[in-house]
Amino acid sequence: MYSVFSCFSEARKRRFAPQTIDYSYGLKAILGASVDEFPKESISEDADFSSKTLDMDHLPFDLVDHLLHFLPLADLETIEEEVADRPELQNWKAAAEVHLEERFFLRIRIGVLAKKDDDEKVQDAQLYAMYEFHRGKVEGIWDLKKWRYAWISNIHLGCSFSHSVPEDCTAIDLQQALQIASLPVCSLEKKFCSLEIGGIPSSVAHVVQKILNVTQKTFTEVENYASDEIIENFLVDYVFQEKFLKYVTTDLVCADTTIALIEKWMNSDMSLHAHFNIPEDITEELMDAFGIKDGVLAHPSRPCSLRIDEMVIEEHHHRDAAGVESLIAYWKKGVGDLFMDSDSNIAVLESEDDWEKLVEKYGLSKTDDGSSVITTTHPSCTGTLSLRKEGRCLFCSVSYETEGIHITDFLSLIIVQWTAGDGKYLENGKKQMEFFLHTGVLDVELPDCFLWVKFREIEYTFLAHSNDRIGLKIQKVFSRLYDVGVLFRVSVIERYPDGFGPELQDTDFSAKTLDMDQLPVDLVDHLLHFLPLTDLKTIKEEAADRPELQNWKAAAEVHLEERFFLRIDIDVLAKKDEQEAQDGSTQFYIKCKFHRGKVKGIWDRKKWRYSWISSIRLSSSFSRPKREQNTATGLEEVLRIVSLPVAALEEITGSLDVGWIPPSVADSALRILGAMQKTFGEIMNSAEYVQDFFRSYMAQETFLKSFYSEVDSSIEAAITFVDKWLHSNMSLRMALNSFEDISYELMAEFETEDEILAHPSRSCSLRIGERHVEEYAHEDAAGVESVITDWKAGDGNLLLISESNIVVLESEDEWKKVVEKYGQSKTADEVDTISTKHPSCTGVLTLNKDGRCLYFYVSYEVTVNMDDFESVIDRWKAGNGTYLANGRKKMEVLIDLEHEWFPDFAPDWLLWLDKDEIAYSFIAHPNRNVDRLSGSSGC
Repeated sequence: MYSVFSCFSEARKRRFAPQTIDYSYGLKAILGASVDEFPKESISEDADFSSKTLDMDHLPFDLVDHLLHFLPLADLETIEEEVADRPELQNWKAAAEVHLEERFFLRIRIGVLAKKDDDEKVQDAQLYAMYEFHRGKVEGIWDLKKWRYAWISNIHLGCSFSHSVPEDCTAIDLQQALQIASLPVCSLEKKFCSLEIGGIPSSVAHVVQKILNVTQKTFTEVENYASDEIIENFLVDYVFQEKFLKYVTTDLVCADTTIALIEKWMNSDMSLHAHFNIPEDITEELMDAFGIKDGVLAHPSRPCSLRIDEMVIEEHHHRDAAGVESLIAYWKKGVGDLFMDSDSNIAVLESEDDWEKLVEKYGLSKTDDGSSVITTTHPSCTGTLSLRKEGRCLFCSVSYETEGIHITDFLSLIIVQWTAGDGKYLENGKKQMEFFLHTGVLDVELPDCFLWVKFREIEYTFLAHSNDRIGLKIQKVFSRLYDVGVLFRVSVIERYPDGFGPELQDTDFSAKTLDMDQLPVDLVDHLLHFLPLTDLKTIKEEAADRPELQNWKAAAEVHLEERFFLRIDIDVLAKKDEQEAQDGSTQFYIKCKFHRGKVKGIWDRKKWRYSWISSIRLSSSFSRPKREQNTATGLEEVLRIVSLPVAALEEITGSLDVGWIPPSVADSALRILGAMQKTFGEIMNSAEYVQDFFRSYMAQETFLKSFYSEVDSSIEAAITFVDKWLHSNMSLRMALNSFEDISYELMAEFETEDEILAHPSRSCSLRIGERHVEEYAHEDAAGVESVITDWKAGDGNLLLISESNIVVLESEDEWKKVVEKYGQSKTADEVDTISTKHPSCTGVLTLNKDGRCLYFYVSYEVTVNMDDFESVIDRWKAGNGTYLANGRKKMEVLIDLEHEWFPDFAPDWLLWLDKDEIAYSFIAHPNRNVDRLSGSSGC
């Protein structure tokens, strides 16, 4: 059948096969039977929810609209053409037309305020930003509207040593910076997209690293001028993984990576420009490594070479005589700053004969130092182009003779000549010309008509012609020579239908305020996607009687009704050996289960704007997961899903569980972790190779409430975590995987003698054991009695959870109160203990006291089999169905299973369903007018 996905490449073709439920349990399970009322919804409605397929042709418009946000223009154009005559694909056609019309691109500048002489890491850094959009010839400052049509063309990350935010920028927080930096990048568009990293001091490098981690890794150009090892490590990893990358410019701070970068250059289409910020000269070492003598390394398949100099590595194109002549001709046409950029002022001659041909045409002249050069003068300004040969390299430079030139006189002459004509051309029939003035002549007073404004870091002024369709723009082009002078560019421009150029229309745009009350409904709808339920409820209440806020009220009601949460299970397929790791790419399997109140099932990847994350489990294995709900997918799809908002402030606390991760897939795991929102409330980590990520996460995350690590082995890490616990509301559990007992060092560090470290402001303590550090709540006698009461009420498995089987007594008197009520006995090893039986099963609750700690245990005196359990059900059926045995409504028993029969060998009348990671079944009573019996199991 024809599908809209035929418009895309094979990499984008994806179908979702029917899913079935697969159970896998251990040898022990707790089975429960209870009498419940029938729910309002039918049980069978969601039973085969996961078996539904996703028909890509008939997706609703809102989902199609969301999907097209991530497709480049070329694919949008293909979709529009292919579905034009297909009525069943009209949603795709309409959405593609909207995106083609509305798609715009952003030039983003994000900076961090820093101190010049401060190397200490800044914890709460102040950020600022400026966003410029462009769509065709329309440009301006982005007003943060129409997010779904925004793509990135350029990001510049830098810092400012000022005490305040620059005037042309806006103060932002880190979350907003991460949100904007994570937008799609136009790597497949006609224009190149670039990532620029300015000078970054070490005090704020960690902040910039966070922003870099969330960017889409599809930039075609990367420029790095940050002399920090953290940034360089990111860049090196980026270079070795990114297939879109075409140009790299970087300042290297580590000599060890240089040879690797050159090898990457030789085996790819990537251009390389690198500067060495290292003390020693390593050029000889590099030339020996690649067997070159003249400092020029030719690319094996492209017409270019690397020039290896004392402090620089740069790629330069091969040029013959005709190629050099075309550069000279282009420079003479008016682009006088062409040779000011390092990527165009040097070329590698293909042969010695090419130099002879140039000398024959232009002649040679001598410089003051006696070297021979070829010179030619620019026709429209005072610039002179010089060509100097060194070995195989040809160096091009532009010099300017500006002595005696007065800026006012020179500009006035240009303006008079232009206004006297029809305004379409400057002198000599040109549309544009350049001239260079040294800094010393720029201090003169400019004419009154010159009002300089700033746009995209360029200062310019504008003059109107009597012909209202024509204008003259004079720019100060700041180049790498800005410290000695400025290149001025004079251009004739035409008026757009709605006024002169966009930069002139929007000169005062940044001063406008964003009216939050009157935002359009599509932007409100997008913003509310990132707000927790508590804020949505507040908005709904506050906007109820405010007509001007009806957009907010309507959108809040929709999100409150539609918001659902995801439990995400990700398996990264590991490689068994190095050879296998080199043979193929990493495979990923993902399962997404949604829940909204009592409605649960397998997520069908619809309604993305209403989806939040409640939990993520990330682990690895050597074989494909047996559960059929785990669908094979690509890394990009995984990154997109895990980047959804996390329920940090919701009634459901977002949790992240990282299981076993081998070194072969650690990089993939770190990319997945880096794409997640850093707002999880609970974290469990069992992966050694990602522990550095969690150490940095924990030191900065304000939402974190519970942290459990099984892999940290150093005393430094343990001290860091315990100190964080003392100064926060975070719960802490930590396994000390050390070869030696470091508990004594911890107790000495925090000056405690009885292994109990009390929290200064919360009612809890840390118990420091030989291999574990774990937090336990304080309890008085009443609290202990409530635990016993809750257990007796029917939750016989309550105390099987590790968080609830140990408490710290507030005082010795509390134990005496419990003993007075329940009695006391001694164990074989003389431990004080209290025992009490569960009323509805054979379980016994035991309380053992060790110092200030009280341990709870549940033991079972009788092992039952399935026949015994069936007899309970038979007796229930024989009665009126209102109660189980002995007049109870609920009971639990422990069944010891000799085989993994559950539920495969269960009786025919048991139809097990999967819900909340618990298998359950419903049995109807013979008398249809009474309630039903439900049985559940939990591992």
